[in-house]
Amino acid sequence: MLKCSYENEGGCGSCLFASKTIFHSLSDSSFKELHDNRINLFVKRKQNIFVQGNIPQYVYIVRKGKIKVFIIGENGKEQIIRVAKEGDTLGYRSLLNDDKYFATAVAIEDCELCAVTKTFFFDEIERNPILAKDTLTLLSKQLRISENRMFSLAYKSVKERVAEGVIMLADAYGFDDDGKTISVQLYRKDIADFAGITVETAIRNLNDLRKNNIIEIDNKRITINNEPELRSIANYKG
Repeated sequence: MLKCSYENEGGCGSCLFASKTIFHSLSDSSFKELHDNRINLFVKRKQNIFVQGNIPQYVYIVRKGKIKVFIIGENGKEQIIRVAKEGDTLGYRSLLNDDKYFATAVAIEDCELCAVTKTFFFDEIERNPILAKDTLTLLSKQLRISENRMFSLAYKSVKERVAEGVIMLADAYGFDDDGKTISVQLYRKDIADFAGITVETAIRNLNDLRKNNIIEIDNKRITINNEPELRSIANYKG
């Protein structure tokens, strides 16, 4: 079995990453059970973690790497609905709904994940009120984010949505040591899919931001030179 880079001989109970996840409240016995009910996944860039329409079997915890989650519209175009990074949880909403995946998750870069079985997840929720509460809290936060995204797509201008997309990606992935460059390679298509526009329109609006020295673009990396102005353009208070 592929070995988790966070645990030692003590198994999941010794995992240095556990405190960052919704499973932080597990007892020692539950951690031992978790060790037998999870799979270590190492996913290459551009590979799928799960696919829209498939039947869910796991809850995914992102240990390393960055992931985009998107739906495919009727016109076949991707619409990015969220981005995920280290510590984030994926796939749990479809399990809770007892429904097929409503979205697809693809690795933006090489990723390491922990896939926890559906059976263990539900059993632990029944006996662990802290996990149940944390799951509801996470679900509530994701619902609020989804509602904000729906409002943006419905009512904001293209310029606002492009600026908002850059900010949300920066908030999700953080910055390099310079405190300005977003810590992920971003393709113009990703910005377009996030803003719900064509690539050509995304390029035009990104170039406008660049010309005004609000951002810089170099080799698929975006540097934010003036974050207050970018947030003002986006009308974003997240």
